[in-house]
Amino acid sequence: MRHLTTTIKLVLPNIGREFAYDYPYDLDKNREEEAFKAFYEQEAPTLFALYGYAPMDVKILVDGIEVGAYRACYQETLWHSFFCEGGASWHGRFGHFSISLISFRHREDERNNVELSKAA
Repeated sequence: MRHLTTTIKLVLPNIGREFAYDYPYDLDKNREEEAFKAFYEQEAPTLFALYGYAPMDVKILVDGIEVGAYRACYQETLWHSFFCEGGASWHGRFGHFSISLISFRHREDERNNVELSKAA
């Protein structure tokens, strides 16, 4: 029997870094949430000590084949709220949390596009 692997890649384009988290494939587990938490605990304290927002692209792969991707961000206030407070303010609903990160990214991209068009 072949064992599938789920890989979650968190790509931070502003600093040119990518973090990949591999897990055994399991539909009953939210591997995105696990990867976000691992990133929060292992990398975020040193990468984001000076600022709280950064664009972050999320890629989901199963055995090397991309099955999903979206443009989100790292937003320190939301991450702290979700992970340090045990998800209480989000009632443990990772979907709502990730949509908020996508919304932050969208607003920031829109703002940056307006500023770029004014400068041209």
